[in-house]
Amino acid sequence: MKKKKVEDFLSGIIVLMFSQVFVKLLGMIYSLYLTNKQGFGDSGNAIYTSSYQIYAIFLTISSIGIPNAVSKLVAENLSIGDIKGAKRVFRVSIAIFSLVGFICSLFLYISSNFIAKNLLEIDAASDILKILAPSIFFVSLSAVIRGYFNGKQNIKLSAKSLSFEQILKTFLTIVAVEFVSKKTNFNTEIMAKFAMIAASIATVFSFGYIFFKYIVTERKNRSDLYLNVSNLKKSAWKIFREILIIVIPLSIASFVMILGKNIDSITIIRILKNKIGEDLAQEKYGILSSKIELLTRFSNGNKWSCCS
Repeated sequence: MKKKKVEDFLSGIIVLMFSQVFVKLLGMIYSLYLTNKQGFGDSGNAIYTSSYQIYAIFLTISSIGIPNAVSKLVAENLSIGDIKGAKRVFRVSIAIFSLVGFICSLFLYISSNFIAKNLLEIDAASDILKILAPSIFFVSLSAVIRGYFNGKQNIKLSAKSLSFEQILKTFLTIVAVEFVSKKTNFNTEIMAKFAMIAASIATVFSFGYIFFKYIVTERKNRSDLYLNVSNLKKSAWKIFREILIIVIPLSIASFVMILGKNIDSITIIRILKNKIGEDLAQEKYGILSSKIELLTRFSNGNKWSCCS
């Protein structure tokens, strides 16, 4: 039995590794398509990427590190046979981060006009931010569920959900942009909006997929013979503190990287537009945030971004 668990865990790791490679390759195709699409190109990438970098700040607050933290706490409870404790970690995490995700989504939606006009100085980014805002809530919930499955050593499901999301995102984006480009005579702003709508729809469907899998697997495992050897019922606050201890270091590292990109998105267009005009300044930022960023990541062997 123990040998089988080890084999399942190792096979899950292998599947996750291959899925990450697959996701990054699709992300590359996704980015290259938008960059080279007539009417989208550098200007579209400027709108798209600057909005996404703002969105990434809220995403960092609401979801970065959560799968790792939830996975660790769930695994610790299951290692001593405390299945009720593991489920309590899951329930508390869902309650807390659904609230965090909702607050971040609401704040981004409400402040989208201010951010677009006063920080980014790209009016078209306002609608993009509003489109992105609901995704934060669903990403937060998906992060908790993935962490729960990882803690139960069901890593394959996380890998499948990530692959499913990226396949759907790439497919829907290409279809949406192709359709809109023909209907609007290659209107850059509308193409950017529909590209983000497609990405947001993929995020929602990815949550639906992993949530459905959670319901199905939990029903199957109702008869698990775990022995609850622990009588200690942790408070929700203690579980939250344990999660924060893991999440904060990971979030800080990601936040620093994202903050640097946001400084670029806020300052570059603002500085250049007074010298070369707003349209050209936007194009130059689009070149930096898409073409140069892709080449830099490729040469350094870093992860491909799925949305920038």
